[in-house]
Amino acid sequence: RMEHDQESHPSKRRKEENTNTDWRVIEFYSGIGGWHVALRKSEIKFTVVAAYDVNENANQVYEHNYRMRPSNKTLEKITRKDLEKHNANVFCLSPPCQPYTRGGREKKGTDERARSFHHILELISKMTDPPTFIFVENVKGFDTSDSRELLLNTLKPMGYGIEEYLVTPTQMGIPNQRLRYYCIARRGAPQSDSSTIQEILPSDGVTHPLHSLSSYMESPTPFLDVPPSYLDHSGYIHDIVDLDSQTSSCFTKNYTQNFKGSGPIFKQEDRLRFFTPREIGNLLGFPPEFDFPDGITTKQKYQLLGNSISTSIVSHLLKHAFQTKAKMV
Repeated sequence: RMEHDQESHPSKRRKEENTNTDWRVIEFYSGIGGWHVALRKSEIKFTVVAAYDVNENANQVYEHNYRMRPSNKTLEKITRKDLEKHNANVFCLSPPCQPYTRGGREKKGTDERARSFHHILELISKMTDPPTFIFVENVKGFDTSDSRELLLNTLKPMGYGIEEYLVTPTQMGIPNQRLRYYCIARRGAPQSDSSTIQEILPSDGVTHPLHSLSSYMESPTPFLDVPPSYLDHSGYIHDIVDLDSQTSSCFTKNYTQNFKGSGPIFKQEDRLRFFTPREIGNLLGFPPEFDFPDGITTKQKYQLLGNSISTSIVSHLLKHAFQTKAKMV
């Protein structure tokens, strides 16, 4: 449910934050709701007051699961007033990854697909009462980009303390590689002169033994056989895994469509098959009740999941961020 807009004096809002009331969240590039899932898993009190995504298939899935339709307004057209009217104190952003990947030719900040992210940063710099937290997720490659430089150069002078991570789900015992850049920016937090990106997750005091894929697979499993044409590429080694495997390669939006580097193949008995969308959702940490509405094709499900986030990693970082703030209040 999207709340009605409520104006609030900044000092009143800060007082509310310190009394454990709801955090008011805006999801940018909301996709199928990965941030929404991660926020729920982090067990903080929150309300999503706005969400934005131009992909109507993603918006349909989001609405189906969370009873709220994200806006499809182009982010380049968002104004400072559009943001401030929501009185949000948490911004969650997963900008398009293509500018920072080889497939997107690594144009980085010069890529037009990075324009919306740069625009949001500009708006944040002009807000009269910027959010307490800003969370950013993206692919490896963002960490060496001019977009990351712009992110830090925008937020640090505004008084944000920055934590950065380059981590993968296997660090939480999940048998899937999805190396991603994460930024936690907290307004008023201590600042560091170091620009080091941490490659180990902050400890939550829990040991995370590496699980096998058997915990994530469907049973009984519908077969999605891999066609011979998918396998018949001389010189390319596929990532073939089974129930006992404790790792698997990253799933991309091109899974089942592009044979090269789009995800693993599962060996079941004497057959090779693709992972099902539900199995990928399991590895990304989506709960059992998450599902797709009628009308979303299997190909579209793969594309939407491939563009989503590891909700387990993100919820871990969210817990760390909010618990750290609580200790400092």
